[in-house]
Amino acid sequence: MEPEEILEPLDPDQRAVAVATTGPVAVLAGAGTGKTRVLTHRVAYGVATGVMDPRRTLVVTFTTRAAGEFSRRLRAMGVNEVRVRTVHSEALRQLRWMWPHAVGGQMPRIQASKIGLVSAALTRAGIKLDDAGRRDVTSEIERAKAIGLGPQEVGAQGVLAERLEEVYQGYEDAKAAAGLVDFEDILLLNAGLIRDNLAVAEQVRQWCRWLTVDEYQDVSPLQQQVLEGWLGGRDELCVVGDPSQTVYTFAGATSDYLLGFRNRWPEATLLQLTRSYRCSPQIIDLANAVLADGDVRQRLLLKSQRAPVAAVNTRVYETEQAEAAGVADAIKRLIAKTPAEQIAILVRINSATARFERELQAVGIPYTVRGSARFMQRPEVKRAVSLLRVAAKQPGTGDVAERVAAALEPVGYTPTPPLGQAQREEWESLAALVGLARSHDSLESMVADLDERAENDDAPVAAAVTLASLHSAKGLEWDAVFMPGLHEGGLPLRYQGEMVDVEEERRLFYVGVTRARDILELSYAQAGSRRENRQPSRFLPEGHRPQPVAKRAAAKSPGCQVCGKRLAAGLERARGTCGTCPSDFPADLFEDLRGWRSRVVAQRRAATGKATPAFLVATDAVLVGIARTRPADRKALASVKGIHKSVVAEHADELLTIVARNPLAQ
Repeated sequence: MEPEEILEPLDPDQRAVAVATTGPVAVLAGAGTGKTRVLTHRVAYGVATGVMDPRRTLVVTFTTRAAGEFSRRLRAMGVNEVRVRTVHSEALRQLRWMWPHAVGGQMPRIQASKIGLVSAALTRAGIKLDDAGRRDVTSEIERAKAIGLGPQEVGAQGVLAERLEEVYQGYEDAKAAAGLVDFEDILLLNAGLIRDNLAVAEQVRQWCRWLTVDEYQDVSPLQQQVLEGWLGGRDELCVVGDPSQTVYTFAGATSDYLLGFRNRWPEATLLQLTRSYRCSPQIIDLANAVLADGDVRQRLLLKSQRAPVAAVNTRVYETEQAEAAGVADAIKRLIAKTPAEQIAILVRINSATARFERELQAVGIPYTVRGSARFMQRPEVKRAVSLLRVAAKQPGTGDVAERVAAALEPVGYTPTPPLGQAQREEWESLAALVGLARSHDSLESMVADLDERAENDDAPVAAAVTLASLHSAKGLEWDAVFMPGLHEGGLPLRYQGEMVDVEEERRLFYVGVTRARDILELSYAQAGSRRENRQPSRFLPEGHRPQPVAKRAAAKSPGCQVCGKRLAAGLERARGTCGTCPSDFPADLFEDLRGWRSRVVAQRRAATGKATPAFLVATDAVLVGIARTRPADRKALASVKGIHKSVVAEHADELLTIVARNPLAQ
């Protein structure tokens, strides 16, 4: 593309960033202001004007998903040789080259998880902790390494207090003895080899002649050390970030490097992006109000460029169960006009997704939990990609999406979704691939795209509602966002009786709010599992404090199919009749199935040491469905509404045996 063609779609503020092709440059970019667009256009403009050599240009992103998106946008503008990676993946790539040149021999293996070696170090120290305690110690060691503290420098902190140094040193000793390195060691070794070996440093700096760093508000001291090693004494650096979205300080991240950019480079160009093209005015007004009540340094006052869409609603429910049911009901109404993939439920902690999973399953809404099984590693996706490779080598013309759909028919793709939950989940993966095909002009380019997505763990959008934690939602956006659990102790979070960093929680709330384009639904439950009387979150400004909606879920409960009496939650609602009316419901078979479910719960507890809620194995509605339909084979069992594919895969024989030994009453 010609330089002026690259600049044409940008607004004046974005254009100012794009033409600032010589560093140092720092950009404060608010949520939805086109940060990825302006960065890609800046790099493309620098290449088009001859200022940057694409082979020596590096863009550092926070996630592999962001790296994949950035690369695709650059390729669309004809820029193909720029490297776009996370700081860890680039450091590892360099380290694999450095090791034989600077150290010799084989590079140590990278351990996938610290928890095993940390547990061994705790055992040697005679310290007994439960699973949560071991995870906390692991996190404390990770944070210490991220901010550059060795075992002798950590002091007394966390669950181990003064014994953290001993366990940290024990972990490092065990790791060294096993010939392993961990995630943080990749950065430490990279920085150390660049510091101590001039030839290595010169080669790396040739690779990183022009450096762009996204999400700069979330770099850790260790990451900053690596970035400075790549730069050397040069200043060809562009950093972009938003201090209001610093949400990883628990992992060592700090916005100090962004906010203090001119302390190191007094001559730096400082720019701002405040026009939000993502969020409606109502959502931006709430986001601005949330930050105005806090202590956020250099916060940006955003201005929505959108027309008004809908008011931000805040609802309060009696219980958490009523809240989950209310959210599912609202999504069921919304999904008629908003695609499922454009709807998200964002929660503060991962465990909170369970009750929403159950309610979405009960009303037949497909969903995906972000951060669970990696999309490109799913068996059905691997089979599909293999078929697409074969199809790409065969002659063919016509619409790419139609060719992909035809190629995927042997593994279960159909134009309309199947009824069974297990088949539906696999179908949604295949449908996401068909949807992705619409953005390609050939099967060959799609297969290349899928290979890159597999490397970057970057999944195409599935036709399903997303459930995600607020942290994992960072960098994403949807048309409609539901944020439940907005009470004191939920957000801001109270952990082990103490409120966590309130200002970081405020920033996390801001991140969640600004994921929504058009519709934002906020809610909380007045009572939790302990029946406490909750107060609304302090982050809900005046005008967004809700009035209680009494017994909202109960008012929506169905009536008995015989007498019309209101049904109680649980078995009555699942089978459709009250306890006193006659029914054809096979009670003996149902009780046999409940016994099976109890055994599975007990087996899982014995295997993992953790309690599994019964409804996560199978809800009462699923057991009623099995009892009523009496499936005779795996295919029929998989068609039972709401049944999870893992239950079919692991327990089909048991369930079919139970059905067979409960004959129909004569």
